Amino acid sequence: MLPVISVVGRHNAGKTTLVEKLIRALRDRGLHLGTIKHDAHGFEIDVPGKDSYRHRQAGAEWVAIVSPTRLAVVEERKRPPSIEQLVEAASAWAPQLDLLLTEGYKAGAYPKVEVVQTKLSTDLLCQNDPMLWAVACDQPLDGVHVPCFDWNDGEALTAFLLDRLQVQGRR
Repeated sequence: MLPVISVVGRHNAGKTTLVEKLIRALRDRGLHLGTIKHDAHGFEIDVPGKDSYRHRQAGAEWVAIVSPTRLAVVEERKRPPSIEQLVEAASAWAPQLDLLLTEGYKAGAYPKVEVVQTKLSTDLLCQNDPMLWAVACDQPLDGVHVPCFDWNDGEALTAFLLDRLQVQGRR
């Protein structure tokens, strides 16, 4: 099964910034990565007027956009897929992946790193979640039952996560 790490935290806590640091550190170790970003507000990937947008507007429920170097799929759905369904799809569509990072999905059953920005809150969203493996924070926190990493030290957090997952780099 494809290993998954979910980066979770409050709105504007720095989740995307941490995911970027993890991606760079993991890529430096030769790993092939995928990401899934949870967007609670909805998004638009198609550009109005472009062919794929026009296909959806005409009623297509599933549209793939393919170039020599990229693939994007837009699917109209009544409900979002579960994180488990997305991990299964990523495993099937991209078997070269060594690791999948998700941003969001705090209720998912995958290992989590919670990002904490103390000016927003020092209360952990996943305090009682047995899948909380680590915290990445702007300053040390008291009373945290998992390792707490400086959010600027992506290397140390990456080494910890790879050790816990028992994933080896390719270099």
